[in-house]
Amino acid sequence: SKLISTGYQFTTLEQLGKSWLTEDSNLENFISCFSNFEKMLDKPFWKNTFYFVLVQYFQAISSKNWELAAIATSAALERLSYVILLKDQTPSSRRLGNNEQKLQKLLESIGLTIGRGYTDIQDVKEFLEVRNDAVHPKEGSKTIEERWRLIMQGIQWIDEVLLWRLGYEGNYLDRIAGSIPISSSDFGDFEIKSRYDLSLRDPSW
Repeated sequence: SKLISTGYQFTTLEQLGKSWLTEDSNLENFISCFSNFEKMLDKPFWKNTFYFVLVQYFQAISSKNWELAAIATSAALERLSYVILLKDQTPSSRRLGNNEQKLQKLLESIGLTIGRGYTDIQDVKEFLEVRNDAVHPKEGSKTIEERWRLIMQGIQWIDEVLLWRLGYEGNYLDRIAGSIPISSSDFGDFEIKSRYDLSLRDPSW
């Protein structure tokens, strides 16, 4: 890292450790996904996508400002929706629709339609409302806590889309259970088994 000059903010190992280096995380399982990762990077659109998504992702998890976190999270999800639904799989003649429809379709594609007594799809509209409040500042009805919960939900969708695409079968951080910014020093340990459906992945991956 000393050889790289960049204007981007680094995320400390200690902060990343809260989301990955837990005793329940399956590092061996994650390393087994590296061959899938190499295949993805053979495609120019995925190389560009990873660069863009990771910049937005680290902006989202390191920001203490909900507006910046919401905008960055939304930008990463929008790019992932486009790449997975239009570029990565068999092209469809159907229009993807607006941002809400694209994000819903993305979550449906990886199987995030059950859990916590309701579907993640039901949170899409509220998440996008928080994003819109950030882009077009206005008095919203949601509390800061409610906004952060939805932002954490969005960040976890990024986690889950990428882990699903890589074929990861282990545990990962449940950001929604924390419902507070990951930059907080008291995030706690919340691990869950994968909620996505790996059988929905393209066999060629």
